[in-house]
Amino acid sequence: MIASNWGILMPRRKSDADRFLDGLFAFLRAMPWWVGPPCILIAWILFAWVVPGVLNLLSGEDTEPFLQQFFGIVSDVSAMLAPFAAGFVAVLWLAALVRKAVDARRLDRQTGIDSIRALSWQDFEQLLAEAFRWQGYRVYITAAGADGGVDLVLEKAGRRTLVQAKQWKSWKVGVKIVRELLGVQVAQQADEVVLATSGQLTREATAFAEANGIRVIDGPQLAELIASVQHMPDKPAAPAATPAPSAQPPDPGTDATAPCPACGAAMVQRTARQGKHAGKSFWGCTTFPACRSTKAMT
Repeated sequence: MIASNWGILMPRRKSDADRFLDGLFAFLRAMPWWVGPPCILIAWILFAWVVPGVLNLLSGEDTEPFLQQFFGIVSDVSAMLAPFAAGFVAVLWLAALVRKAVDARRLDRQTGIDSIRALSWQDFEQLLAEAFRWQGYRVYITAAGADGGVDLVLEKAGRRTLVQAKQWKSWKVGVKIVRELLGVQVAQQADEVVLATSGQLTREATAFAEANGIRVIDGPQLAELIASVQHMPDKPAAPAATPAPSAQPPDPGTDATAPCPACGAAMVQRTARQGKHAGKSFWGCTTFPACRSTKAMT
């Protein structure tokens, strides 16, 4: 079984209608709240006027009588379904707003790795999904309770990333799981795979992941990820993670509390983990992701 984005359990092989509903919910989930009313109006117009109008154009004088009768029936049914279609979109929009509020509240309640480890595995997966959404990904939750396999599917800029979540507190993730994740990447032809865990990996598992380009987000990195996307304006800033030994030291002439050049908020030290500047420190706005302004450390 696979859980859809809006909480209804679906069979593993989804129909086109199921995928459409999942996509519509994901769209409403990602968009600002005010997008919902126009979508409701569009659904009403589509069923009440657009479909009947097109069918009336098809029912010309040259059309067979039985086709004219068929088009007339479909047109009448479409007009009758208009309020139901609009109502369904409204319910889906409200469900998306509720889910967005619940996920945002869960994200902002986290105070560090201990609070993350205290979550249930379902809340752990939802927390990861919300964190990736704030990084600009479209997220699909693909697990309905069974531990193992792919739990999240991320899409961004035409790239597809598979995420396996391990809410393990008392033991380390072994190399067998990392090997299986690599096999899933090859089988599904994904662009990237990520292993996210609230615990740690064994030394062998870490070496295998590094050798095969598998991105690992372990306990300390996970806490840093969650802290970087928390967006409640009245939430105290999380302690900055200790820079890696290879990280560039901060410029003594730069103050961490200097105002952000874009919004005036305080700046904090961060460390780039990807791209050509990986391992280097920079100043980032504390209101990220609302403000993405950065300053280089010279």
